[in-house]
Amino acid sequence: ADEVIVIISDSETEQSSNDATEQLSEREKENQLSNASKSNQAGDLLYHQGKYAEASNLYQKTLEIRMKVLGNRHEDVAWSYY
Repeated sequence: ADEVIVIISDSETEQSSNDATEQLSEREKENQLSNASKSNQAGDLLYHQGKYAEASNLYQKTLEIRMKVLGNRHEDVAWSYY
């Protein structure tokens, strides 16, 4: 019974994420994805400078933007976890 509740909950979460994604205009999506890319690049730079906590914050920001714009199941969101 618990598994069914979790599956329904995940489905509802995914649907509301998809609804939010559809509300963004194409221009807004492009702008936000550009910001995510810049945030990720800055995170890479900080990481290579040994500033791991600061890099982690930027990687988290990148992930949040990509999830908002692309939805939870998009390939680029998965790469953000890498």
